[in-house]
Amino acid sequence: SYSFCTLLQTFHKMLTGVLLITQFCLSAVTIPVKYYKCVSGKCVGGGDAANDMELDECYTLCEKRLWPYPSSIELTGSGVSLSGDVTWNTADVPVAVQYLLTTMQREFETLTFNKGKTSGKSLTLNVIIKSGDPVLGLNTTESYSIKGTFPDYTITAPTVFGARHGLTTVSQLITYSKTKTTYRGPSTLAIEDAPKYPYRGVMIDVSRNFIDISTLKMNIRAMGMSKLNALHLHISDTASFPIEVPKRLNLTFTGAYSDEEVYRAEDLQALANYSAVWGVRLIPEIDQPAHARAGWEWGPEAGLGDLVVCNTPTWENTALEPPSGQLNPINNNVHTVLFDVYESLLANVNPTIFHIGGDEVVVGSDGGGTSCWNNSQKAKPVVDWLEANGYDRTDRETWYGVWRNFTLKSTANIENAYKQSNGKLEKIMQWAGADASGWNLVAQPGRTTTFPVDKFMFQVWDSYKASITPTLLNEGYDVVVSNYDLLYLDCGGSSWVREGSNWCSYNSWYRIYDSVPTALSEWQKQLHPGAAANLKGFEVTMWTEHIDSLSIMNGLWPRAAALGERLWSDPSGTWQQADPRMQFHRARLAQKGITTAALQPQWCLQNGAYSCTV
Repeated sequence: SYSFCTLLQTFHKMLTGVLLITQFCLSAVTIPVKYYKCVSGKCVGGGDAANDMELDECYTLCEKRLWPYPSSIELTGSGVSLSGDVTWNTADVPVAVQYLLTTMQREFETLTFNKGKTSGKSLTLNVIIKSGDPVLGLNTTESYSIKGTFPDYTITAPTVFGARHGLTTVSQLITYSKTKTTYRGPSTLAIEDAPKYPYRGVMIDVSRNFIDISTLKMNIRAMGMSKLNALHLHISDTASFPIEVPKRLNLTFTGAYSDEEVYRAEDLQALANYSAVWGVRLIPEIDQPAHARAGWEWGPEAGLGDLVVCNTPTWENTALEPPSGQLNPINNNVHTVLFDVYESLLANVNPTIFHIGGDEVVVGSDGGGTSCWNNSQKAKPVVDWLEANGYDRTDRETWYGVWRNFTLKSTANIENAYKQSNGKLEKIMQWAGADASGWNLVAQPGRTTTFPVDKFMFQVWDSYKASITPTLLNEGYDVVVSNYDLLYLDCGGSSWVREGSNWCSYNSWYRIYDSVPTALSEWQKQLHPGAAANLKGFEVTMWTEHIDSLSIMNGLWPRAAALGERLWSDPSGTWQQADPRMQFHRARLAQKGITTAALQPQWCLQNGAYSCTV
C-alpha cells in the first residue's frame, strides 16, 4: 500500500501541483523525525540523521537542559549509544547502606531504560559512598560528583542520598533515540553538585480528601527526579482520620471515609521505605489542638470523656471551615490517645521531624461570632472546668495558658514516645504566622519557653510581605517557609463553600521559581548577622478541600519542580532564564510516567527556546 500511495501522490502532484494525502493513504504516512545541529550551545533545526541529533538528545547534551541545573557541569565529546545494560561496582559502599543503594539501582534502571534493552554498549557505574548512615536528616550531606568517559562513570558521594541525586542526574543525561532505537548519553562528563538548602519540601493534605498510595508514590518519584527531599503529610484534620493505630482502632473506625481509604501499618512502612529510595523523607503531621473531629468522637462511650469539643451539626460560627471540632484541652485522656498515635507512626514511618500543626485555634465567647473553647454550650467541659478552678474566661491570657499547657504536654508526650522507641528526634515542627487578627500562640510573649529553640522548628505560612520569618530566624529558630502568597498550590479558582473566588490567588511556576529571592529580598534588612543560616528551606503546600487523587498531580507538577531548582543549586537569573529547561523538564516528567499539567503547546518545545515564551 505504501508504494501505491507514493505513486498516487506523485502523479497527483505532477498534475495539480498539490500533494494529495487520501484517507486510504493516511495510515501509511510516517511522520519524519526532525534532527538538530548543536551550534554554539544551541539546538538548530535542519540537521540530518547521519551527523546530528534528535531533539531530546540535543536539548540534553548540547543545551544541558537538566533540572535542577547542577552547580558545575562539563560535557565533552559527541553522544554515544547505550544498550540499557548496567554493570555496577559498589565495592566502596558501606554495608549499612548496601541494601538501600541496591533498591535505588533498580529504580534507576527502570526509570532510565524504560524502552527495554537495545543495541549499544553496556554502562559501568562505579559508586563510592563514605558514610553508612541510612537516615536522611537535616544535617545529611547530599552532595555528589560524577566523572568519567563512557562507558565508565564514577559517582562519589559522602552519603547514599548524595549518590541517589547523582543517579538522578545520570538518568537525565540519558535519552532515547527513536531512529537509532538505542539510548544516547554523554561521552565524557564532569559534574560537581550540592544543594543550597537541606529542606526542600512538598506538603500534601491527605485528610480532607484521601490520596491513594499509588498517587503518593508517583509524587515521590517526581520529587526524586526534581531533587526535592521532604514529603510532609498533613494526616489528620476535622474531616477524616485516615491512618490505622493498632492500639486505638476507634480512631480509624470512626475517622476514615471508608475501608478502602485507610493508610494501614504496612502502607505507611512501604511508603516510608519507597520515599528513602528516592531520597525523600516522610514528615507526619497530627494537627492539634484545633483541626480535630473525625476519629475523636467515641470518648464518652469508652469511658474517656469528651476527647473533642465543638463538634456541632453545623460549622458556621464554630469553625473556619466544615466540619467543626477541636480537641478538649483539659482532658488528659487526649494525650494518652495521642501517645498511641505517635508510637504507631514512629514504628511505621520513623520520622526525625514530627509536625504537630498547632494553628487556627478558635476561642470566641458566648456573646456571638465564631466561637469554640470559650462557648459554654459547644465546649461545656472546658468552660465548666475553668469556672470550677477560678479562671477568668474574659482574660485572653487564660486561653493562651490553656493552649500553652496543651502544647507543653504534647511536647513531653512526643519526646517520651521517641525515647521509648529509641527513635531519633531532630525537631518538632509547628505552624507559625504573623496574623494578629485571630488567636496566635507563636506570636505571644514567652515564645522560647513554650517552643524551646533546641526542640522546635517553625513552618511559616503567612504573607511574605509581613512575615514572622525574620523574627523567628533572629531568635535562632530553624524555619521552613511556605508563604501562602508564594507557595500554596491549591490557591486560585472558586471557593468550595459558597459562590465566589478562593481566598488566595494562583501561584504560577514563574512566581514559585522566583519565590526564594523575592522573599529573601523582602527580609534581608531585618535579619541579624548569621540569622539566614537558620532558614532550612521552603515547602510548597497542597491543601485538598477541592483536590483529590485524580487531580492532585496536575496541581503539583511541574510547579513543585520550580521550587526544587531554587532550593538545590539556585542559579543566577529569574524564571525567564530557566524557562527552556523547565519546559523540557515537564516533558521529561511526562515521558517517565508522571501525571503533570502542560505548560505550553508542544510546538513551543519543538521549535526551540523562547519560540513562545516572551
